[in-house]
Formats: sequence, C-alpha cells, structure tokens
Amino acid sequence: MNTCVRDLLFVNDTIAHRLSTFRLLCRALGLAGALRVVQEKLRGAKSVQVRVKNIPQPILARMNNSDLPTLAEVLCSPECEVDLSWSPRTVLDLGANIGLTAIKLKGQFPGATLIAVEPDPGSAQVCRANLCHMDGAVVLEMAIGWGGGTVRCTNPEASSISRRFESCDVDDRGAIREISIRKILDQYQCRSPVLVKMDIEGAEASCFEHSGSWLPAVQGVLVEAHSGAVANHIMEVLSHERFKVTCIGEKLFGERIA
Repeated sequence: MNTCVRDLLFVNDTIAHRLSTFRLLCRALGLAGALRVVQEKLRGAKSVQVRVKNIPQPILARMNNSDLPTLAEVLCSPECEVDLSWSPRTVLDLGANIGLTAIKLKGQFPGATLIAVEPDPGSAQVCRANLCHMDGAVVLEMAIGWGGGTVRCTNPEASSISRRFESCDVDDRGAIREISIRKILDQYQCRSPVLVKMDIEGAEASCFEHSGSWLPAVQGVLVEAHSGAVANHIMEVLSHERFKVTCIGEKLFGERIA
C-alpha cells in the first residue's frame, strides 16, 4: 500500500475511533460531561471522576485506551442486565476490571453481597475506589485459578480489559495469587442464591473444566466466552447441569431450571 495512503487511513481511523468514543461518552455522561473529559485529557490528567446518568456516585476512570469507552459500553447497554425471577444474595464479579459491571449489578441487586475479583493491580486499585462506598462489597486482587498457585501477566502492553495471565513461580516479578471459585464461596460464606459474572479473557474455559467444584452452588451465570469452541463447551456444561441458556449480546446467560 502507498505510504501516504496508509498514513491517511491510519489518521482517519484514529479520528473515527475518537469520534465514536466521544459519542459513547455523550450517551453516558451527557455533552457537558463528555466535554469535561476531553478538557481533562488535554490538561494531561491521568484519571478523571465522572458522573454517569442513573448512577448516584461518581466513577473513577483512567485516561488510558479502555476505561472510558468500556464505561460507556457497560453502563449504557443492556448486556450486563439480567432479568431474574429471583434476587441473588451473592454476586461474584470475576474479571471486574475497574468495577463497572459490579456497579451495575449492585444497583440492580442492592441487597446482595458483592465480591469482585481482578488480577491487574492498577485496575484493582481503581475498582476499590469505585466500590468503597458500597455496603457488602469486597475487592480481591487475585486471579481465578485452581491450584492455589501464582500467575503473571503475559501481555502487559495490552489494554487493561484484554490482559491474559499464565502460571509462574511465587518469586517471579509481578506474581499474583490465584483463588478458586469454590474457595471464594467457602471463605466468604456466600449466601444462596449466587449469581456469577465471568469475563476473564479465555480462562473461562478452565473454570468450566472444573465446574463440578462450584457450579452446583450457583443459580445463575453470566459469562463472556472468548471463542466459539469455548462457548459451545460452556453451553454443553450448563445444559447438562440443568441450566437454561440464552444469549445477552456477546454473553451467555445460564439460569438454573427449578
């Protein structure tokens, strides 16, 4: 491709992306709120507190390449809304990032205990700030795993919502402790019924390979599968365990059949 044409496409793609992000922010924050974010960005701010329509408390977001677009997508779409005939007493948010889905689910189910699990240290710190005002909210800076070992990030250059982790030695730099879903349920004496939201960048496959240890204690699962093969496997497991499975946007929702 001609260099000038390639450069022009790159610039136009960048502009298009920024305009798309700005439109999303306008939906979430209103025009004045979105313009304030732009102003803070131009000032060189590393983070910003924003107020989102229908969310009572301000939300902290970093001026990186993912927090603000994700904020608009999560809080202004129905993808993380689940229509239940029952109210969960415990919500597990596995892969909580900065707590956006947790905020939405806690707003929908205010009486539930909320346990948010996020392995990335920077995202977990912001998540704590966003959930600290909520009664019954716990943030665990850990990774979901099964052997009680440690993991490290394999793609630290990726956006915070796309980071992946692999097993490592406990003494490795950046090592993060693992915790299993079963241990969370036991250690925090999670009350039934339990709703699990799972968005853990491919590790959901391992979760459902070990589903016998935790799925019997769960009433509902909202999971983002990161490949078609994994999605099919998850649907098979849920169907076998007598869950009704539906699609909500890109996520699978399984609800135990009474």
